[in-house]
Amino acid sequence: MTARGYWVGILLLVSLVVVHSALAGPPSRDAIRRVQELLMERGYDPGAIDGQPGPRTREAIRAFQHAEGLPTTGEISENLTTRLKQVNSKPHATAIQSQGAPSPPGQPPNPVVKKLTDILRKEKDPKRRVEAVRRFGQNAEAVDGLITALADQHPDVRQAAAAALGALKAPKAVEPLIMTLNDKDRWVGAYAASALGRLQEPQALEPLKAFFWRQALIGDASKIQESTNTMGGTVRHIVVGPALSAAFALTSFGEEGVETLSTALRDAAPQVRRIATLGLALTAKDRPVDPFIAALKDTDALVRLYAVYGLEKQGTTKATELLRSLVATETDPVVQAKAQEILQQLEGRGSSAFDRGTGRLR
Repeated sequence: MTARGYWVGILLLVSLVVVHSALAGPPSRDAIRRVQELLMERGYDPGAIDGQPGPRTREAIRAFQHAEGLPTTGEISENLTTRLKQVNSKPHATAIQSQGAPSPPGQPPNPVVKKLTDILRKEKDPKRRVEAVRRFGQNAEAVDGLITALADQHPDVRQAAAAALGALKAPKAVEPLIMTLNDKDRWVGAYAASALGRLQEPQALEPLKAFFWRQALIGDASKIQESTNTMGGTVRHIVVGPALSAAFALTSFGEEGVETLSTALRDAAPQVRRIATLGLALTAKDRPVDPFIAALKDTDALVRLYAVYGLEKQGTTKATELLRSLVATETDPVVQAKAQEILQQLEGRGSSAFDRGTGRLR
């Protein structure tokens, strides 16, 4: 082939690519709506199913792409639609209900389970069904009925069932709760995550990691709020969203769960780093200070602020040193003021308050 023929071929190839891109154009509303439906079926909340590629839809796509090991573009494409179709959808109610196995043949049905399932089937008022789940949720014999309640039509009933199963710490509930992480209502998934954190069964760790990333990439309202009480003291309130619920659950699994949050501290999305730092901060008492050293250098002021709270909870000599250094270099006035306040509290307790053996405040 001559040089001229080679370049003519290249130009033709480029032209074909350009023409194909132009013909493809942006995805239609029907295509976007189909992607939103597939995301919802697989436990990723895209917001309204309206055929509009809004920020919730893009964040849901990013969360799915991250979980599948794909480039996190947040864009809709034919490849994305194909991949969504290939991934199994969220479990149907019948799959969860089947986990609540009936009594073995020849044995009478468990009267506790029968009474609860009868209420769930016959009672039309969801508030009454929630009351029944909470009442029976104190009885270990009701586990099968509570598993059935995970498939109730109303999210409040499903939340109550997940909370009750976590409190009972029933190993039989692990698989149904893992399925419930994919519930179309993300708050139901959050209750399931908390329950799995209490159960601490190894098979729940990977699903919890995936749930954390989905929720953190979408973002939620998790934060620390402070107010002043009538005595002039500071009252601290923790607003816990689905992502933070997952973060708490992960920390209950020890170092492997904490490692997921430490990895999230390096994510490009600030909301992911905030949730990870907050989750580590609120469970920081007996953990190494290393994650907070990295968080104190973050470009996001909220990440640095949550790291300050984590150092307060640790109460070690190293934490005090880091706070002292931060006060001298911090440029955000809110972060600096909080670091100064906590530093004064720790130093005000005096050197005698430190345990010489551990370097931790008594």
